[in-house]
Amino acid sequence: MTTILSARNVTKAFGDNTVLHGISVDIDAGDMVAITGPSGSGKSTLLYALSGMDSVTSGQVTLCGEDLTQLSQKELARLRLTHMGFVFQQIHLLTNLNVLDNIIFPAFLAGLAPRDELVERAQELMQNLGVESLARRDITEASGGQLQRAGICRALINKPRIIFADEPTGALDSENSRQVMDIFRDINAAGTTIVMVTHDEDIASSSPRRVHLVDGLVDYDTRTDEQ
Repeated sequence: MTTILSARNVTKAFGDNTVLHGISVDIDAGDMVAITGPSGSGKSTLLYALSGMDSVTSGQVTLCGEDLTQLSQKELARLRLTHMGFVFQQIHLLTNLNVLDNIIFPAFLAGLAPRDELVERAQELMQNLGVESLARRDITEASGGQLQRAGICRALINKPRIIFADEPTGALDSENSRQVMDIFRDINAAGTTIVMVTHDEDIASSSPRRVHLVDGLVDYDTRTDEQ
């Protein structure tokens, strides 16, 4: 397998508080990885470091052949737009745009295709995820589960190589959580790498790979076919 993401001796400190203590991990293209651990273990901090959303104090993070620690903010932003998708617990959609325009917004920023092509792709994604009826609606007219699916459409609009998800089911009920994870598994089966933080044991145990943190260190890194 080809390594798409590699971290070497990554540390992250906030003032005198060191959250990550020299983490090293490799993630292959096509992996679906759940990052787990107790509260305060550094799960989200690691996710943000791996995605370049936050800088590291020391160490190296390489994503899609690029050393994130050597890129400018402009270069990082471009890499995020063209190679990464993001799904968060709280769906950060723009209130002045309808659902469809929220989905195509990252692609508009990236300038990857004309608007009509972006709209066509967004409509296809929305149909696949069961939210096509929301296209022209205001985001206030959608439920939490619908908005999360719209957020996944937005994460996929630029055909990313990797998706980073921070507690993607944290604000959803059990049925919507199940649906979102089914969508993630389908996305992963189509070849997209997924790295997600979760506190949900059912989700973690059903993930093909699990990286468990304790006190800012990797406690164990297992695959289901090795258990």
